Amino acid sequence: MGADLILCVEDSLSKISRNPEQFPKIHKALHRALVKRFPYGIFYKIHGDIVIVFAIMHCAREPKKWMSHT
Repeated sequence: MGADLILCVEDSLSKISRNPEQFPKIHKALHRALVKRFPYGIFYKIHGDIVIVFAIMHCAREPKKWMSHT
């Protein structure tokens, strides 16, 4: 299962790098891409041509705990 999770995360990161605007904003400029087949989200911001990933975390966790730092 661990290898499958890594492959799915890498696939999501590849999709983000190709078209970062395709995933919804969930708070101000913070986007979330859901990882296929797993309950994980990738949280990131776009700065020009650069994508900054802030967290890859389980969807059951509360993102508000760290969102104030982004």
